[in-house]
Amino acid sequence: MRTHAILLLLLLAVTVVDAQKRYYKGNTHTHCYPKSSDVRDTAYSGERVVADYKARGYDFLLFTDHVNYWNASGMSTPDFTVINGSEAGLSGGYKGHFTAMGTMSNISGRGKTFQQLIDAIVSEGGIPFLNHPRWSTIPLSALQLIEEMKENLSHLEVYNGVTDSPTTFDTSFWDSVLTTGRIMYGVASDDSHKPSNQGKAWICVYASSREQNVLVEAIRRGDFYASNGIVLDTIGYAKDHLYVKSANGSRIRFVGKGGQLLSTINAAEGTYRVRGNEGYVRAEIANDQNQTAWTQPMMLTPTLH
Repeated sequence: MRTHAILLLLLLAVTVVDAQKRYYKGNTHTHCYPKSSDVRDTAYSGERVVADYKARGYDFLLFTDHVNYWNASGMSTPDFTVINGSEAGLSGGYKGHFTAMGTMSNISGRGKTFQQLIDAIVSEGGIPFLNHPRWSTIPLSALQLIEEMKENLSHLEVYNGVTDSPTTFDTSFWDSVLTTGRIMYGVASDDSHKPSNQGKAWICVYASSREQNVLVEAIRRGDFYASNGIVLDTIGYAKDHLYVKSANGSRIRFVGKGGQLLSTINAAEGTYRVRGNEGYVRAEIANDQNQTAWTQPMMLTPTLH
């Protein structure tokens, strides 16, 4: 009887803590004038960008101007969070772009390898994201990530509003890395350089507040989903199943090792029961308007570090 009461109290405590959390919508790949040389609109200033995203109902954004760190957090308000960062690339041309989230200074990739640049971002307490790996200008392969970026990288863009069309995306890169047993969180972003780039894709972070440190740590843990239009009400991870419920989705695809389709459910919510040989399970929720949301993978094999 006493054991049952203790378990009930623990369950209630967890429920109360979880009830304090909600989803915060944000963009993690944002440029402005004159900080990024490829932004042509002289009116697209940092202040203008923040005002635009607030008007669109976002809760936060991360500035990622090209090799140009600036302290943008001063533009945060009680109802909107601006996170510091930059977008770093290796020297010798467009050889990979990395978001440096939550760093405190400019980080150059000059003379560095992929791994050295990633390590430099992490050394400042930042989170490195591999941006638009399928972009034809700087194509990268899953093999390059696996062999040349072995540590400290666990976030990559699986959808980019500028480099991917609204109806097409390629998650084979993501699945190739996940199949090795390595955790990799999928991010979607606008990569906005002008107003027409806004509202194409985002992440929704499950956190207890929109404070910068709270959002950054939730993103670091993978407590978010990526979307270009689908809204998820619930994502439930358990040892033996993955459950998702959507506000505007009509089809759920559960995907496993090698990108294998495990199950399809034509509904707004559904559960996948784990068999044990999937390697990992992730969900894609879509509708007839070519909108999709991607949950983070539930790894069923030991994670490589």
